Amino acid sequence: MFMSNVRGRPFKTKHGHAGWNGKSRTYQAWLQMKMRCKSHPHYLSKNINVCERWANFDSFLEDMGTRPDGCGIDRIDNSKGYSKENCRWATKIQQMNNQSKNIFISAFGETKTIAEWARLEICKTGYAGLRKRILRGISPEIAITTPNRLPCGVEEVAK
Repeated sequence: MFMSNVRGRPFKTKHGHAGWNGKSRTYQAWLQMKMRCKSHPHYLSKNINVCERWANFDSFLEDMGTRPDGCGIDRIDNSKGYSKENCRWATKIQQMNNQSKNIFISAFGETKTIAEWARLEICKTGYAGLRKRILRGISPEIAITTPNRLPCGVEEVAK
């Protein structure tokens, strides 16, 4: 594909994602992924790399497709590097739920992170309260469904 720069001079781009008017969100995600692997201490210490095929943006684009709005690249298994088999476009919430530091709770036949349980209507406390209860060893079902206590002298307002 041929494009023109600001001065009207033509230049060539293969994929149309890095033209004169800026880099596409897909191209930016690819560049940021490569930079993380080369310079971020956590990635360096865990030997997280980009697969050889993805050294070329065209191959990355072919495997992953265009970056959807509201999504970023996510490694499915955080102990492995970036490759077609281990990556997906994911929302911020999906990415946050896919962190190795998360605490998972199994209750009512389902396993979810504390944050996922805290967002559900069944949960009668917030994230911090639920996390505290779980870390104190309270059973997940009780931790999730028990409402917070009201301060002394305060009565619940009828709805």
